[in-house]
Amino acid sequence: MRRPASFSLGLLLAALFCTACPSPATPSPSAAPTAAAAQVCEFFGTAFVPRPGWKVEEHREAGEPLSRVSLDGSVGAHHVLVSIIPREMRATVEATSTAQADQYFRSLRAGMTDWTDVSESKFQSPARAYPVIFGRRLVRGPLPPLDTQQDDTVLLFFPDDFPQGRYFYVFFWTDSHVVGERPNDLAELRALVDSFEIRTSPVGAASRGCS
Repeated sequence: MRRPASFSLGLLLAALFCTACPSPATPSPSAAPTAAAAQVCEFFGTAFVPRPGWKVEEHREAGEPLSRVSLDGSVGAHHVLVSIIPREMRATVEATSTAQADQYFRSLRAGMTDWTDVSESKFQSPARAYPVIFGRRLVRGPLPPLDTQQDDTVLLFFPDDFPQGRYFYVFFWTDSHVVGERPNDLAELRALVDSFEIRTSPVGAASRGCS
């Protein structure tokens, strides 16, 4: 049976159109997206995982026998600065984490004269509970609308074998934001502390940085 000319023309046009169409790409296994490995930082005998995109630097304060590390970044719209500081236990205080924490917090309260709304508590994480103190500071700007509020959280990390190693670690977390806003919920601090690992004594330990 003879097909209509319009039918043959339609087949020809369809064939021409399909030759210009790219064939469906078959994704190769190598093209599959992979999750980036978390950055690990190693300083003064410890290791931890910082929040992605945060700046991590080692510092040595005048008169301090050991260095400290600062982490600088943001959580939401708030600027956050964290210091991780190794501290040797006080020889004049009972060699328990409770007594050492009480003494450290008393000294901190005496030094932070601009703190308000100060309170002590336990900071609970999946790994353990940590002694913690909270304080708030008002930082005056050139004009009242430029004032900022800083909510400080100071957490003490005592090794499992304390006081054998004689050192504990201070996490000083400062959340800066507009006056009157609520601080962040400290989920990022919890993640940082839970990643923290003590490998050797901080005395004489090498700092390899972040990789």
